[in-house]
Amino acid sequence: YGQTGSGKSWTMFGSLKNMNDRGLVPRCKETIFQTIKSGQMRGAQLTISCSYCEIYKETITDLLKPGNTNLQLREDADKGVIVADLSSEYVGTVADVYQLMALGEVNKKKCATKMNPNSSRSHCCFTLQLEITDKTGKKCRGNLNLIDLAGSEKIAKTGAEGTTLEEAKKINLSLTTLSRVIQALSEKGRAPYRESTLTRLLQNSLGGNSKTCMMVGLSPHIDNLDETITTLRFAQSCSRIQNTIKKNTVLSTAELQALLEAAKREIAQYKNGGRPVVEMNDVEIQTQESTEEELWNYDDSAKEEKIQVEISGQIQVLEQQIQNEKDAHEITKKKLESRTLEIESMNERVEYMTTKAAEYEQQMTIYKQSHEKVFIQQNTIENLERKLITVENEAS
Repeated sequence: YGQTGSGKSWTMFGSLKNMNDRGLVPRCKETIFQTIKSGQMRGAQLTISCSYCEIYKETITDLLKPGNTNLQLREDADKGVIVADLSSEYVGTVADVYQLMALGEVNKKKCATKMNPNSSRSHCCFTLQLEITDKTGKKCRGNLNLIDLAGSEKIAKTGAEGTTLEEAKKINLSLTTLSRVIQALSEKGRAPYRESTLTRLLQNSLGGNSKTCMMVGLSPHIDNLDETITTLRFAQSCSRIQNTIKKNTVLSTAELQALLEAAKREIAQYKNGGRPVVEMNDVEIQTQESTEEELWNYDDSAKEEKIQVEISGQIQVLEQQIQNEKDAHEITKKKLESRTLEIESMNERVEYMTTKAAEYEQQMTIYKQSHEKVFIQQNTIENLERKLITVENEAS
């Protein structure tokens, strides 16, 4: 984050031609592959893929396939906010990653301004997706999102006009929304993620299940003092945000089976009034109070059959309860999606009404100006008529 020309893109990407000047993105990728080669993940199955997109004037474009534009954001139950139909390329070496970075660099929107000869006109997101499966079948997945934000601009300094001016307006608007989101998160308030494509895309990274590092670019020149102070205040708000995180894991079949058995034992104990249950041949049998404190005859096949029938019935009830919970969750999810669509529709209507109100206000201003002109003209005519009557009287 920072004003235009403060070195953000150089920090993130650096030079792809000079290895000593490479930025954070290539260094992060190299570290990941070095960790793999070191043998720390020996015995695990690892898949790595990359995606690269930009937000140009609130429109998302795939930088690996530039013809794939006007992409939409979607809510995924497992992954959170994602870019629908964004291409993802599997990589096996650092060279593969450099090739994708070079391709995206060619397709990025850039132009020259008075403050930066190579100014980024879009926000860019380079994402590396990792999924690790260990020997037991347990899976762990995560995304490394590396974001290069376009810089905030003062039009008087950059000399932007025409298309460049329109780009600057969109950039400043999205960065303003980002500042509001950061401020809300730092105060534990409701963050307006949906008011900008940028903040909606970064929702997982800013306030979700994520470890986030925010770097700011500052200019040492006295002419940029105001922007430097604003950027430092933004960084101060970022430092107050605390995310609660957990690993994205998918349990193996054995772990899921163990959890199921534990749940069955807990239910059996609960139905038995909190008393422990006796296990025989991995089948849970509820103990019953006996005034004579006699033990059951486990060799009695009739009793075993009866117990098995009872346990089977309990398991069916449990499975039905789980299914009911899933159905209820699905219904709630659909209601939330419907409500989300309604809210988005309402936001569009509000935006439309705001635009119409601005147009009406402009028309009213024009009308008032015209009315004032007519009023002045009428006064001028009345004054002339009075002078004419006075001249006629004097002539008489």
